[in-house]
Amino acid sequence: MKSQKKILIVFAISSLIALACNYYIYELNKDFTIVTTEKKLNNTDDYTVEDFKKLNINELKELQEIYYARNINDKCKLVSEIILENFNESDIDTLTILSILSEENFEFEKALEYRYRLLPLCERSRLPVIYDNMADIYLLTDLNKSIELLEKALKINPEDEIVSLKLPFFKSLIKYYNNENKSNYYKKIIESSDINILPSVIEFMNKKVK
Repeated sequence: MKSQKKILIVFAISSLIALACNYYIYELNKDFTIVTTEKKLNNTDDYTVEDFKKLNINELKELQEIYYARNINDKCKLVSEIILENFNESDIDTLTILSILSEENFEFEKALEYRYRLLPLCERSRLPVIYDNMADIYLLTDLNKSIELLEKALKINPEDEIVSLKLPFFKSLIKYYNNENKSNYYKKIIESSDINILPSVIEFMNKKVK
């Protein structure tokens, strides 16, 4: 009985030591990652376009991830464009990042261009989200196209709650869209806080109304 207790105690102590060691290693790795990331950012502070072009694909992808996470959008955009131009024009992550950055910068035509390039590359299950985002952007120029894209999204995933809410709402906007004065059309969209329209589109419309 005593020997069993000793074994249990030794086992418990060993487990605690192992746990403490693992935590210590985790903290060391975390600190190392932070230091390494900061070092990489500092090393590229004064980089020109040509300097970035000399990097290999792995270095560029690593910087892209850091810049995107840190919201360093100008450099993230730059390295992403280099990745597409010099290494892989069909890189899904890069096209996605560029579409988001373009949209956030009100470069809606560019955002659409990148999303159109994504369509043949993505799995079918991802298409409804892309169609949904494109539909939001088309609210600015072509409501009928927005409706068409939402219908495509709903055909792929009839249970998509966001698209199911958006489609009838977008259809209800037709009478306002066809009016020469678009202010009521914009106002209806701006007021639709429960429809989950892209914030950049709402912000752009707010500027139009003011």
